[in-house]
Amino acid sequence: MTFSTQTGKVVKRAQLENTELNGIVHPVTYVNKMLFYGGTKMELWNVIEHVRIYEFNVESPIETVVQSPVVDVVAVGCQNGQIHLINLLYDEVLFTF
Repeated sequence: MTFSTQTGKVVKRAQLENTELNGIVHPVTYVNKMLFYGGTKMELWNVIEHVRIYEFNVESPIETVVQSPVVDVVAVGCQNGQIHLINLLYDEVLFTF
């Protein structure tokens, strides 16, 4: 949802396709973009335009997502104990621990 800073009322509402939402991450250098995650999906959204840019899928339910010091890379901790380093720009798993 987008709120007016002057009135506090809802201006726009976006419906996420991923109904199970566990968390939100703002990737470094991604202007107006947020990464929503829950279940086995992550969705990258432009929160100003209310447009889903991309959907990422992981094998196991996601517990947490953390920004790495490297631009475009996040660490995804899954319920099965695996940690995936994912390049958001290329939708590529760099490493799995």
